[in-house]
Amino acid sequence: MAAALVGLVLLACQQAAAQSGGAFGGASGGAVRGRVVLEGTGRPLTAATVAIGNASVGVRTDSLGQFVLRDVAPGPHVLTVQAVGYAVFRQSLVLRAGESVDVEVVLTALSNVLDTVRTNAAPTVLRDMNLVEFDDRRTMGLGRFLTAEDMDARPGSSLAGILRTKVPGLTVVRYGSNTALASSRGATSKTQLPAGDDFDRAQGAPPRCYVQILVDNLSRYGSGQTESLYNIDNIDPTSVSAVEYYTVSQTPPQFNRRGNAACGTLVIWLKQ
Repeated sequence: MAAALVGLVLLACQQAAAQSGGAFGGASGGAVRGRVVLEGTGRPLTAATVAIGNASVGVRTDSLGQFVLRDVAPGPHVLTVQAVGYAVFRQSLVLRAGESVDVEVVLTALSNVLDTVRTNAAPTVLRDMNLVEFDDRRTMGLGRFLTAEDMDARPGSSLAGILRTKVPGLTVVRYGSNTALASSRGATSKTQLPAGDDFDRAQGAPPRCYVQILVDNLSRYGSGQTESLYNIDNIDPTSVSAVEYYTVSQTPPQFNRRGNAACGTLVIWLKQ
């Protein structure tokens, strides 16, 4: 009797799962393929996050800006594409069983939609609370601090290039078409150095002491051993309001939430 009841419960669960569907539909699912480019230039965007609906796990675009979402359940969906420094892209689409849909995604840089007239501006005033706290930490003198003026002083340079020249101990690691940041002063042993996830390693990412990266106080890379590396060149320097970098011993507690930032921490604040 007990075995029969267990069997009935399992059968009911399987039927409910089949009826509820979801973003991914197994053998009957279709595929969404596409390419992510930047508005105005047509340049492909690497490592943008692409997901269907509210799925917690998406895929990242490759060096050509291309992506594939497989086993997507038939029916209506919302495609979401995100990258730091760019407006979120959303598109509704409908898939039939086994169908493959191609989409072209164009992302708009946030800096392009902001008011850039500054002719009558007084010297920079850090009005936003996050930046007020940034100014307080800079006054204390722990860490390295850069402002928008530092970015403007190097027109045409990538963010990685600016950080390499302005922050001692920070090194630039290039692999494939991606750029990550590592520290030469980390506390991680050589046998535990992260090298990114499968995607990063396939692109040639070497084991390094990669620094933790937070953008607007949100974690983009947390120094996990097999965690996806963050392509720092996704961020346009002209969209940066402030940057702060800390070695392991300097990192403030609020930026070391996981307690494993053994390679230092880079905090980036974007213009609002």
